Amino acid sequence: MSTNQINEALVGTSAAKKLPSLCCVWVIACTVCLSAVFAAAVPFKGPLRVHPQNPHYFTDNSGKAIFLSGSTIHGSVQKAYANPDFTAFLKAESKYHHNFTKLRVWENGWLRGDSTLWTPMLYERTGPGLATDGKPKFDLNRLNPEFFKLLRQRTVEARDHGIYCGLWFYLCYCVQNQGAHRDFWGGHPYFRDNNINGIDGDANGDGQGFEVHTLKIPAITRLQEAYVANVLETLNDLDNVVYEIGGELHLGATDFEYHFARFVKDTEAKLPKQHVVGITALGGGNLGRHADLINSPADWISPGGAEWINDPQVVENKIDLIDTDHCLGWGLPPVAWVWKGFTRGHNLVLMDHFDNPGIFNRNIQQLEVVRWNLGYALRYANKMNLAAMTPRSELATTKYCLADPGTEYLVYQPKAGEVFSVELTVGTYRYEWFNPAKGQIAGSGNVQAVGGKHQFTAPFAGEAVLYLFEDP
Repeated sequence: MSTNQINEALVGTSAAKKLPSLCCVWVIACTVCLSAVFAAAVPFKGPLRVHPQNPHYFTDNSGKAIFLSGSTIHGSVQKAYANPDFTAFLKAESKYHHNFTKLRVWENGWLRGDSTLWTPMLYERTGPGLATDGKPKFDLNRLNPEFFKLLRQRTVEARDHGIYCGLWFYLCYCVQNQGAHRDFWGGHPYFRDNNINGIDGDANGDGQGFEVHTLKIPAITRLQEAYVANVLETLNDLDNVVYEIGGELHLGATDFEYHFARFVKDTEAKLPKQHVVGITALGGGNLGRHADLINSPADWISPGGAEWINDPQVVENKIDLIDTDHCLGWGLPPVAWVWKGFTRGHNLVLMDHFDNPGIFNRNIQQLEVVRWNLGYALRYANKMNLAAMTPRSELATTKYCLADPGTEYLVYQPKAGEVFSVELTVGTYRYEWFNPAKGQIAGSGNVQAVGGKHQFTAPFAGEAVLYLFEDP
């Protein structure tokens, strides 16, 4: 790592660029673990909220724009078929300089016809009678304190690593019967044979529980409100919480998601702290419902579809978080996704394979580069005046440009070796080339702009990032 990189990672502001090289002697001597220093340098200053001047980003009591960038795994709360070491995962997030992950709650307790278990469950198992796994049935009037204890423990541990947690309340798979030992619904507390309260979430008798993620059964909605309210009370004092209604719920769940987005806001209005809430792509990344996200009462959204990886468009009136889970499933995005998304004003999260890296034979080397680049993008976000930066595709011939014209520009060039131009306001700028493939600053200097288009060519082969800032 170069001395400039160490300076910038530690300082995290544009002032880092002006530190003299001699300062690095002291920095190197004192820096035993850069990841730990980076995490410690990101204190939480109140819960996130939408930045009042820049709708692409969050802020907190500091007033600074906050960009979320990180990765997520499936077994992040309950013990399940994928049961990773959560502490090791958080340490890896810190190593890559990430600041965001997700906590995925499983509503069902098991797969009917399979020994797979997700524990602890949302409700206590008191009986009388046995559920489909041969253990006592659930009492839906008794929320399980062990679940909420673990949920808080995970969130606190993430906070102590400098990481925000996007907690989702519901998951699409939990109400599905996919057959052939993939009957998630048969292990759900709202399945008629699994509770003592007479609740049947399959109102139309089709063998699926999709009605659970609607408002069609008022008794279930009241139970869900009690569960969500308890989550909100359990985590209300923590500043690193971001709420998400559900993961890829079915296409009929729009009203359900809207209701619970409002419910979170109304409930937290009576509590000491308020947190942002998001709605994500329905139908496993269905492409036809983006308007439902934009028009929702949520503070942030997460769309679905491969175009959000290949050429993400600017979203003007909502904070947007591109989650590769909704766009590629288990697929691995290219490094270009990071910089295309960042320069178009998006926040980013990778569905990682930390819990089972070989299961789909993913290219581990490429995965590592993507992980590191999520951290590199966050480093630039932290050292720029991000609150003043907006997507300005028209300023660069590459079409990927985040800028505060006349002050700062971040430009991504996906085409190796090609000359490109940036429209610059008259002035003197410092420039810095960054090589995403190697994770290295690969050149810097001054450029005098007389106004209009100024041409640039990266001094290395491969895709490139150019950072320009006013040199007073």
